[in-house]
Formats: sequence, C-alpha cells, structure tokens
Amino acid sequence: MTKEEYQGKLSQLLKEMDELDVEYYDDDQFAFYGDCIMRLHDVADDALELAEKAKDVFNRD
Repeated sequence: MTKEEYQGKLSQLLKEMDELDVEYYDDDQFAFYGDCIMRLHDVADDALELAEKAKDVFNRD
C-alpha cells in the first residue's frame, strides 16, 4: 500500500464517520440503532485494519 492509497482509505473512513455523526447528532438519535450500529462496527474494523498497515506504509522511507 502506498501513502496515497493509505490517505485515500483514511479519507473514506473519515467521510463514513462524518455521515454517521450527522445521523446521530443532527437526526434522530433513537433512529441510530440497527443499521447504523453495524456500519459503525464495519468502520471500526476497517480503521483497525488500516492502522495495522500504517506502520508498513510509513516505515518505508
């Protein structure tokens, strides 16, 4: 994975978190449960996977 790919994946995760934040804070908090919880779980899994790859991406220099 290149730094550019890493930044792209990180940007996508941050965008997904922003969307979830809008649904939770700006929309109905009680409607957040269900699908949003699974999406949040998926984002967390992807973020952990990306974090594991980060050391390899940034230790190449």
